[in-house]
Amino acid sequence: MCPYGGPPGTVGVGACSAGRRTCGGDGRWGACAGEVTPRAEDCTTPADDDCGGGGDCGAVLPGGPLGALLGGSGQERARALAAGRGGFAILGGEFEGSLDLGAGPIATGAERDVFVARLEADGAVAWVRRLVDEGQGALQALAVDAGGEIAIAGDLEGVMGAAGLTAPAQQGFVVKLDAAGGLRWGTLLPGRPQDVAVSAAGDVVVASALLGHGGSDVAVARLSAAGVPLWTRVFAGAGTQEPTGVAVDARGDVVLTGTFEGDLDFGEGAPRLSSAGMSDVFLAKLDERGEHVASLAFGDGRRQHGGDIEIGPGGEIALSGTFEGLLDLGSGTLFSEGVSAFVVELGAAREHRFSRAYPAEQPPRLALEADGGLVLAGSVEGPTDLGGGPLDGAGRGSDIVAARLDAEGRHVWSKRLGPGAGRSGGHRSAAGVAASVDRGHVLLAGTVEGSVDLDGAAAQSTAADLLVVRLAP
Repeated sequence: MCPYGGPPGTVGVGACSAGRRTCGGDGRWGACAGEVTPRAEDCTTPADDDCGGGGDCGAVLPGGPLGALLGGSGQERARALAAGRGGFAILGGEFEGSLDLGAGPIATGAERDVFVARLEADGAVAWVRRLVDEGQGALQALAVDAGGEIAIAGDLEGVMGAAGLTAPAQQGFVVKLDAAGGLRWGTLLPGRPQDVAVSAAGDVVVASALLGHGGSDVAVARLSAAGVPLWTRVFAGAGTQEPTGVAVDARGDVVLTGTFEGDLDFGEGAPRLSSAGMSDVFLAKLDERGEHVASLAFGDGRRQHGGDIEIGPGGEIALSGTFEGLLDLGSGTLFSEGVSAFVVELGAAREHRFSRAYPAEQPPRLALEADGGLVLAGSVEGPTDLGGGPLDGAGRGSDIVAARLDAEGRHVWSKRLGPGAGRSGGHRSAAGVAASVDRGHVLLAGTVEGSVDLDGAAAQSTAADLLVVRLAP
């Protein structure tokens, strides 16, 4: 047997093996032959090509409390998920009564509380933090910076004592936690936060819907890493204008998406966007001072709605949303008979790379991979196809779907998480997806009402419970 040239820990795992030499008739060893080292996974075969062990191509992987329903006796809902460096992830959501993520129950006196939890790479829960002392809160989004600190944005009607926040009526909030879950600062914001992002320097950017005049406007606020307000920009127009996603690129510029009706004005010198009909999707870029850099719109005469946005290290942008009728995203046209979800990836110069659509009422959550590949997770009712063939449901209720596309938009794998075997109905909804750069796997978070099939193992919720699973790459 020859010395193995592949990564440590992969020899003898899956398809990987060391090479062998044979002794010739002259008594000398021949050349080493037959070595197999890890290679890109081929999802059309059952072989473990990347020698990662366990399942492959979207299979549910075990580890800690992951792969089981979590929560408590009341209702718990997952709302957001983000991956951090080193393989950990941050899960956020809401709960009533008490919450148990495996380390014992945490009680709340609030009508509806907000929680944030850190999950380590092995699935262990490092800490859980609840935020609302009185009244009710709603978590809309969260983001993790390079140092592991967490920005959380949502709505509050009540008291967050540790953050020193009191909102007699529903109001937006943003809170920053350190890497250990300790509260750094918090502040109230006008409008209803829809998404939050953090810059490489730790600045926090919040995109909110600012209600008024029978509709809403787009508001973007930037705060320093210490919570000091830096600037706020409001972009308006007749009708309803609403942000749905925000991201910050490596230079600190802000990229924003959402939905608008009629016209949308991004400030002096910016071209006015006009919708082609009922509502369109917008994409805009602001510099680090909040000044307009570029903007464009997608849509036809029917309804289009914005969704999630992610930006990669090279400036590539991934968007999601929903549409009816025709949607031209820069290269060819997508068509939907009813309502469909779309995903599109654009290059750094906003050139079209690829796009895909599938029947769904809600836009999927997105995660960009380091190589430009894309992972998505959404909710569907009825049959759907994410590129790998039909994913049929058990009928009635909603299911979670997830898919992985390579940097060219080609299907790698897709799967559907429906009810447990022999069961039907219930609701399973996706809340977030994250691609672990360090570990290679995909994390998926959602909420389950009823049962869910986790690759043959059925889990049953008590009311509405949290689901966090690790999927093989």
